[in-house]
Amino acid sequence: MNFIRTALSLLFFFSFLTESSGQRAWTLRECIDTALENNIQIQQSEIQAKIADNAVDEGMAGLFPTLNASAGYNWNFGLNIDPVTNIASRDNRQTNSLSLNAQWTLFNGMRNFNTLSQSRLDRMARIYDLEDMKNNTGLNVVSQYVQILLNREILRIAEEQLRVTDIQVRRMKQLVDAGAQPEGSLFEIEAQYARDNQSKVSAENNLAISRLQLAQTLQLKNTGNFNVVEYQVSNPDASLLSMTPEAIYEAALDNQPSVKAGETNYQSAMESVELAKGAAWPSLSLFASVGTNYSNQVRDLNVFNRGPLPIGQTTSGELVNDFGGVAFTQGDIKDFGAQYEDNINEFVGFNLSVPIWTGFQLRNGIRNAQLNEERSRLDLENTKNQLRQTIERAYADAKAAYETFVSAESSVRANNEAFKYAKVRYENGAINQFDYENARNGLTQAQAQMAQARYDYIFRIKTLEFYLTGSIQP
Repeated sequence: MNFIRTALSLLFFFSFLTESSGQRAWTLRECIDTALENNIQIQQSEIQAKIADNAVDEGMAGLFPTLNASAGYNWNFGLNIDPVTNIASRDNRQTNSLSLNAQWTLFNGMRNFNTLSQSRLDRMARIYDLEDMKNNTGLNVVSQYVQILLNREILRIAEEQLRVTDIQVRRMKQLVDAGAQPEGSLFEIEAQYARDNQSKVSAENNLAISRLQLAQTLQLKNTGNFNVVEYQVSNPDASLLSMTPEAIYEAALDNQPSVKAGETNYQSAMESVELAKGAAWPSLSLFASVGTNYSNQVRDLNVFNRGPLPIGQTTSGELVNDFGGVAFTQGDIKDFGAQYEDNINEFVGFNLSVPIWTGFQLRNGIRNAQLNEERSRLDLENTKNQLRQTIERAYADAKAAYETFVSAESSVRANNEAFKYAKVRYENGAINQFDYENARNGLTQAQAQMAQARYDYIFRIKTLEFYLTGSIQP
């Protein structure tokens, strides 16, 4: 699968691995592989693909004869007809039968071949569905992984801000103790410290929640110690934005499994029409069977020659005798094996079935198949339209993210210079604590916004690359 083969390069180039105390950090590849393995919907889709495989086997077997064996043992009481002698009797009897039957459909309007073709198409559609589900799951994991990295960076900004404020609190306390600053200035900086600490706690909570969300997506049993590795994120090339959404869409039609699944389902629906039409053709089958039976009422016959036996007289009164006659007497019940050998019967024949009147079943079957074909065509068009809209939104989001990131970079540079200038003035007593905190808060906010814009820009560009190529180029 293209996405999985390149998932690790979807957003990041691996830089270095960090281990937090008592925690095993997960790589992006490990997260994706685990999600694909544990996702229940993916497992269900894999089962559907296996069922489709079985349907292909059935379709292939439908081209060949069927062979069935049957056996039975019966007890008859009262009036019955012996299946061996075909004589009616009121004797209780036990009978046994054994048969082997074969049937081969020689022609049925090409339905057997169309069934095989349709089952193969259905199998490919299920494979494409599985591929699309894996892609969506992988993209979801990447998005949540990026959110963790973003929240981690925001937490670092908040921790640095709190560290700087803590230094200022200690410095201001020394100045207040020395009488160089009023006590109110200390209260102001301590209030700022409380706000910065609150921001840090909020950032820690957001990071913990994002870790929990990814751990739940991976369906891990122990989510408390879940953590991800640290990546050094490189800014992607923005040259992709020089393309048009239409060009990206045309490329995506050839590599997105959702579109391929829709096309295959449409082809399967067309095969259904041919199957329905085939039912209107005559059906010719070859039948063959061999069987034998046994009855506990069949006995051996004892044969012996008999002597002269008068059988009549001539017109002159002369007696006529039969010297070659034979006589029969019943012996013991004929044994099982002998009856099976003596009673073997074989049968072979053809059966031609011509549909003449089926109560509009054939007509409605063809019409319904044609309507399903049209519905599948509309489903395919809807899938393409959704892909087009998704790419157009992704392109617009990527372009906006790039512009936001560029603007955020400029804002950080400007706020950094403003803060440096405010810091010098504050240390020289030219501005008060309030103005100084405004300048520092402006820089902190700009840094957080740039971090958000940067990760959003990276994800949007790489997502757009995925739609363009089916994989992400490093």
